[in-house]
Order: sequence, then C-alpha cells, then structure tokens
Amino acid sequence: MTYKMIFNESIKELKNKGKKIKGKYPPISEIVNRDVKLLKIKNIYKINDEIPKLYLFHLRNYSNNPKQRYFIVYILASQSSDFIVHLAKELAINNNLRLIQFCLHPKTYRVNLLLLKELKKSEDYSEIIEIFKKINKKFKDKMEGIQKFLENY
Repeated sequence: MTYKMIFNESIKELKNKGKKIKGKYPPISEIVNRDVKLLKIKNIYKINDEIPKLYLFHLRNYSNNPKQRYFIVYILASQSSDFIVHLAKELAINNNLRLIQFCLHPKTYRVNLLLLKELKKSEDYSEIIEIFKKINKKFKDKMEGIQKFLENY
C-alpha cells in the first residue's frame, strides 16, 4: 500500500465515524505570499470521538496540488470575542495551529472560535487530538484564573 492509499483510508474512516453537517458555509481565507487565497468548504463532518466539539473540514484547495485538503477542527469557545481570541492566540502560535472565528451553525448567528490543524499524514490524527486536549486544559486554566482575579477584585 502506498502512503496516499493509507492516508485516503484514514480520511474515509474519519468520515464514516462522523456525521455530515448540512448547509452552505463561507470559504476560509489563507494568506499565501501576501495574497489572500480562498479554501472553499466542500463538507463538514462532526466527529464523534474521544473529545467532543471535534470536526473534520474537507476543503477544496485553491491550487491543483493537492486538490483537496483536510483539517481537524476543535471548538475552543462556543462564542468568540476579541478578548478570547487574544487569550488563545499565544497557545495556537506555540502549537502551530490556526485560530479562526467561524460560524458553524449559520442560523444561530453565533461565531465560534476554532482551532485548525491540517491533516497531512494519517499518523497526525492522534497527535492532533493530544494537542487539542492540552490546549483546552491550558485555555480553561487561563479563564479560571481571570475569573478568580475578577472575584477577588
């Protein structure tokens, strides 16, 4: 089996694990050589796995190589704000993750704060899950610290 076949099998397994979310979504922009490129969302799958709030984004690439890209996505905050983004920014940068504000459920008008990590190899999945767990714990600790500070103020 080639590397590409193994990767495709693991993607297929993730899709089968998850539930496809219906709806139309805006593209995700990416800055490449000072140009804004759009990654069109083909499908979104809610993955029922070890941790809740986990998704698989299937995107159509702006270039033909690779034609499609896959991202594992974790909802860090169900309602995003500039303050929450500021708190999470350092955690995302330190772990080579992308942080975006995105509306997963357009009818609710609630903008979520998402952590994205591109899935390039089939072995990456378990590592990404561990990173998401670690970041979630650190983020909650930061939020609890702020809450305690405000209560004592």
